[in-house]
Amino acid sequence: MTTAFSRRHQMAALLFSIVSILPLVHAGAQTPPPRATVASVTPYVGYIAFGDFATGPLGTSVSNAGAALFGATLGIDMSPRVGLVGNIGFANTKLRGDLPLLGGYSFGDSKVLLLDANVHLALTVPVAVPAPGSTQMQFGTFVEAGVGAIRFDQSVGPLNTVATNFAFNVGAGADIGLTPSLDLRLSVKDYIGKFDFSDALGTAIGGRINSKVANNFAFTAGLKLSF
Repeated sequence: MTTAFSRRHQMAALLFSIVSILPLVHAGAQTPPPRATVASVTPYVGYIAFGDFATGPLGTSVSNAGAALFGATLGIDMSPRVGLVGNIGFANTKLRGDLPLLGGYSFGDSKVLLLDANVHLALTVPVAVPAPGSTQMQFGTFVEAGVGAIRFDQSVGPLNTVATNFAFNVGAGADIGLTPSLDLRLSVKDYIGKFDFSDALGTAIGGRINSKVANNFAFTAGLKLSF
């Protein structure tokens, strides 16, 4: 339990550090005119680390094991620095329990679907930075925040439960220009939500389980196509 608690706070500290230092990478850089785009599509892959969504007696806890994350975003530009972004992501993972002294163990399957809408804020317009071969590439940083839902489809033996829960998310990242219309997008995002056991198991059983708000950190890389 202590290890999971420490891991979540380390990831939260990492996200805060990234947001804090992103504006500094632009110091001394020459800013070219921003590229005129209307929308973008970004398929991505990455890794998601789930927080504990339930705790029990004697320090026991339940979560999803970390897993590969696949998804895509659709962005609409509202201005050179502000946009709206819709996201869908999917992870196929395992239910994981943690027992004091005995460690973790897997006991079921879990499919996780992320659906959210976000406000995208570019910290600065893209800047030109040196690249190999005496050329320059575009580099821009951003932050995002939004709301949405996390859908859990979980199976333990013949039993299957489904729950859809409201979630906030905050994140930050960078766009590295490859061509005038194609960027490499790197990002980290924290999905903050609470698993509703009453929805999954019914009020009589689920209402007795001590669910908690979990931080779920997604680290992704994708190709952003602007048009």
